[in-house]
Amino acid sequence: MKPIQLTIQAFGSYGERAVIDFTKPTQNLFLVTGDTGAGKTTIFDAIVYALYGDKSEKNDRKNAAIPNLQSQYAALDVTPFVELAFSETVGGQEQIYIVHRVPNHRRKTKRGNAETGEKESVTLTLPDHTDYPGNKDAINAKLRELVGLTKEQFMQVGMIAQGDFMRILRAPTSDKREIFRRLFHTEIFEEIVSRLGERNNQYREALQNILQVCKARAEDIIIPANFAEQTGMEELLRKIRKDKTPSLVDFETLQTYLAAACDVLAHEAEKASAESEAAQQAYDAGNVELTKAEAVKRAFDQLAEARESWQGYKQQEAAMAEAESCARRIRAAYAIQNAYKAWESQQKVVADTEDLQQQQQKALPELRQQSAAAATAVTAAKAEQDKASEVFGQVQAEVKAALDIFAEVAAKNEELQKAAQAAQVAEAAAEQARQKLAAYQEQAGGWQQQVKALPEARIKQGQLEQQKQAFLQYEAEVNDGINLGKKMKKAEETAEGAKVLFQEAQRLYQEKQVRYEREQQVFLNAQAGILAESLVSGQPCPVCGSLEHPHPHVLAEAAKPLAREDLERLAAEVAELNNKQQKAAADSGEAKVNFDKSKEQFDMSLAKLRQKVPGCERAATLNEIYQKVRQQLASCEEDMRKLTGQIGTLEEIQQQLDKSAEMLKKLQDDKDALTEKCQQARNQQDTAAKTRQLLLGKLSFATREEAESTRAKAKDGLTRCEEAYGRADQVAKELQAKLAEAQTILNRCQQELPDKQHKSQELQLAYQQALQEKGLSEENWQAVAGAYEEKRAETMQQEVQAWRDAYHAAAGRLEAAEKVVAGQTLPDVGTLREKREAARASLAQAAERLARINGQADCDKRALEYLRQQLDSRAALGKTARSVSNLYERLSGKRSGARMDIETYVQRCYLQQILSAANRRFRAMSGNQFELQMLDDAEAARGGNHGLDLKVFHTVTGKDRAIQTLSGGESFMAALSLALGLSDQIQANRTSIHLDVLFIDEGFGSLDDNARNEAVRVLQKMAGGSKLVGIISHVTELKQEIDNQLVVTKGDKGSHVQWQIS
Repeated sequence: MKPIQLTIQAFGSYGERAVIDFTKPTQNLFLVTGDTGAGKTTIFDAIVYALYGDKSEKNDRKNAAIPNLQSQYAALDVTPFVELAFSETVGGQEQIYIVHRVPNHRRKTKRGNAETGEKESVTLTLPDHTDYPGNKDAINAKLRELVGLTKEQFMQVGMIAQGDFMRILRAPTSDKREIFRRLFHTEIFEEIVSRLGERNNQYREALQNILQVCKARAEDIIIPANFAEQTGMEELLRKIRKDKTPSLVDFETLQTYLAAACDVLAHEAEKASAESEAAQQAYDAGNVELTKAEAVKRAFDQLAEARESWQGYKQQEAAMAEAESCARRIRAAYAIQNAYKAWESQQKVVADTEDLQQQQQKALPELRQQSAAAATAVTAAKAEQDKASEVFGQVQAEVKAALDIFAEVAAKNEELQKAAQAAQVAEAAAEQARQKLAAYQEQAGGWQQQVKALPEARIKQGQLEQQKQAFLQYEAEVNDGINLGKKMKKAEETAEGAKVLFQEAQRLYQEKQVRYEREQQVFLNAQAGILAESLVSGQPCPVCGSLEHPHPHVLAEAAKPLAREDLERLAAEVAELNNKQQKAAADSGEAKVNFDKSKEQFDMSLAKLRQKVPGCERAATLNEIYQKVRQQLASCEEDMRKLTGQIGTLEEIQQQLDKSAEMLKKLQDDKDALTEKCQQARNQQDTAAKTRQLLLGKLSFATREEAESTRAKAKDGLTRCEEAYGRADQVAKELQAKLAEAQTILNRCQQELPDKQHKSQELQLAYQQALQEKGLSEENWQAVAGAYEEKRAETMQQEVQAWRDAYHAAAGRLEAAEKVVAGQTLPDVGTLREKREAARASLAQAAERLARINGQADCDKRALEYLRQQLDSRAALGKTARSVSNLYERLSGKRSGARMDIETYVQRCYLQQILSAANRRFRAMSGNQFELQMLDDAEAARGGNHGLDLKVFHTVTGKDRAIQTLSGGESFMAALSLALGLSDQIQANRTSIHLDVLFIDEGFGSLDDNARNEAVRVLQKMAGGSKLVGIISHVTELKQEIDNQLVVTKGDKGSHVQWQIS
């Protein structure tokens, strides 16, 4: 970017319009000179305001909060503005842009003397002399894109304001870090340290959570009564319960105690198991003896039941014999009935056939007489039809000839009418063709004027397409960021869900553990109560062997202990819930790490988009950036749509214009052809009229209706004769069909009747044979069939068979029972049961003791295994945690003797490059006496972060000096050199930026002659290429050293400028 011309009006100290042409100086180094307060720095402010909408001074407020932009030297009816023309090199060619910006200001109203406010406005004229589309934010974004720098960067690279020299030179590391962060965008390293700190805190919390979980599990530990280290273990448990943050050493000691306690409980469990096995054997022997006795008693009971059942079935034997005989009579009666029904049905068939035969024999003579009369009537009707057909043929021929002539006359009438219409249409078409030719000639002239705008429209279309592609790229990147946001949201939901699952698993485990301990205690108390009930004074206790029992446990009446199997099942559920709790804790930790990683990626994407998308530096969300891009894209697409429509219309006009010569020739040919066609239509009209008169002389009927009426009468006579003949022929055919059908039926009856009579006789004989075979008279079988249904015989037979099967089964059971009890006596089951119950009580006592010991052992064993797992997990997690902690302390500068963080370390790389460029100027200005240096790594990290602090190396003495020891002139040279080096570095980091301007405001008054000459020489060297260098100063000596001067003066109407070129 290189300024070409600056125009100022009613802005700052400039009341009247002032135009500064930067192409006038003969050298690239020039001096802006004038008295203090004359308005030199306002030139600086105007350029910055034109490009960024803000003054050059440090001000974070918006323009609405800057009250002094409108000049007090201009009337309210003069509109304040700043207009800057500048060039950008694109593809080796210089492109000219013009930005015109009007600040917020007051003006007179159009009516009256009141005042009103006007808001800021801005326009940007592109190299093709068109205005850049969009609102103020869009234009500001475009300007930042063209310049390639933010305002803060431009102030360090292109315009170094008065007082900015010393600020960077003497600023401490903390201030320099903020400046460099804005200039070189190193905030990502601070974000990395912040995220690493969060990760470090998470690991510390996770390590402490493991100890808290171990503390909760320590509540489950049961100390054996005969454990040698009981006192020490109890004190350690009390200490762990009391401490809010228990130590790892306490749990490692507890793990040792618990392992020894588990060994003691394992030994006691072996001893109790042996006692339980002996009691089990005694109980099993008594149980076997009782089982055998109960089996013998059941056999005697079954013998009595079998004898009683057999006697019951024996009493039903006579009734079953009678039922079986009745079933046989029913089956015989229904067999005879079937034969009788078949004979009766056949007798009816014979009678029906004889009746049909008699009917047909009586009807045949009458049908023969009717058929002969119908044949005679058909012959007479046929003769009448032939006569009527002959008459109709003669009339038809005469009428057809007449109708043909009438048709020709009608055709000629229509032809005559069409010829007249064609002549009229041809005359109108010829006139229209003449008018159309003239109109087209005029239209072609208008097209030639319109298509002249087509080349300019196509150029603008290409520019809009480039803008659209840029917006589409921004949109794609924003969508990628939105997808990262969705991924982060999903990871957050997963982490929250895993946390809830862990809390729920922890709650379920704790509730189940409390219930298990309560039920276990109830069970142990119940076992002690059962044992106490069997104690007798003077007899040894089966558990401890004592003969005295002073305080036996009394079982509470409301106590209802769980069964041993239910208690063991409850213990298994507790173990399962504990495993689920541990898995949920691991899943929750992993989900939290995934969420942190997703959030880090999303934040980096958002920061990148804020920097890249124009007008979105302060956007709070990706959606805000997306809406901004969509608005700009929609505006661009709307402009393209309108322009595309205009180009399409112009291209269509161009195509029509290309075809205009051909169209003109075609229109001329059409006009000539239509004139000739008009003459032909008149000739056809005359010919049709003559032919019509000749045809009218040949007609024999007066009208077409008369001819058609004559033909219709002849047709009606013929139709009546045809209908009479059809009716007579139909009657004759129907009578002939009836006669044939009657003869066919009679012949069939004569053939079938003898066979049917013979079959009836056979069925009668079969019925009589059935009566004899079944031994029943006709009255008997009819009586039986009337009394019983046919299916009753089958039911009776099934009942008899069921009785017979039950009878044989009862006899078999009786015989089997007698064999089982043969030679045996009835046992005393009650005595044997009392003996087994005594053995059961002994077994319960032994089992209770074994269960109590096993319960304690299982509880302590699970607690020991849980502690081992948690402490091993903590040890593995601790390795990672230590690595993260070491990395965090190193990168954040929190380690003693290493207080420099990673962001400062990266910025030192930039500072080293800045100092390399700065020292070339500083050595030249100071006569090779001084150069700027950073503190070495050890000094920079000692006692605090001093990584960006500077010192001065004195080449004459070979010693380092503090910046504060430099004199005023030396400080200015050092600060100017540092500022120029910073300018080089910022521009080098943005390779696409070509900033060919540098303004330096004041500071030269503190230099001696030699230092000032060297400073000017350095600046002249910078201006030796294409870079424009302007010095704003009122120092008199500079006027003698710099030939090209922009003189600023101030009068009653404000500031004025004038070039003085030597």
